[in-house]
Amino acid sequence: MRRWQSPLRCKCERPTAMGRTSRGTERPPVPSSARPERWNFWNGNCMSDLKWKKKYEIGHPRIDFEHRIFVDLITRIYDAIAEKRDGGYLERLMYELQKYTEFHFVSEENIMYSIGYPDYDAHVEHHRELLERFSQKKMEMELGERTIEELLKFLVDWFLTHTLTEDRKIASFVHGKKI
Repeated sequence: MRRWQSPLRCKCERPTAMGRTSRGTERPPVPSSARPERWNFWNGNCMSDLKWKKKYEIGHPRIDFEHRIFVDLITRIYDAIAEKRDGGYLERLMYELQKYTEFHFVSEENIMYSIGYPDYDAHVEHHRELLERFSQKKMEMELGERTIEELLKFLVDWFLTHTLTEDRKIASFVHGKKI
């Protein structure tokens, strides 16, 4: 069993509620005219469907909170693409997303282990496979064999499928045991 590890944080600018970045500089909102191209780069529905919705909640407060952060990171990457931010900034966001995903998996695995989740090994294997595929697709992107949009499509599809199926099983187990 892997133990909890702190997520690595990059020192990139993070938006605040007042429209300023963590460095205090103004950050203009992404104009709505940029959204169709950004949000709909495949088959007409992608990021518009990833905005946090109640249906993504699995019923475990910690896991739901961490899933919201994952969605926020994906959204920040899309915003950076729409704003045509420099490659270094996108690279830092991708690094943060990868490290946060690793952290979240360890966190979720610790929760499953602590409650005696019966499908623990299979779920951990799903996580391991995703991390391998994520790393492979990220490397292909860096080599120019895949676009960042293709990598993000893979992550969004995986997140929605995994959350709405595998992670819901954890919640059902928790609620069945009244933990």
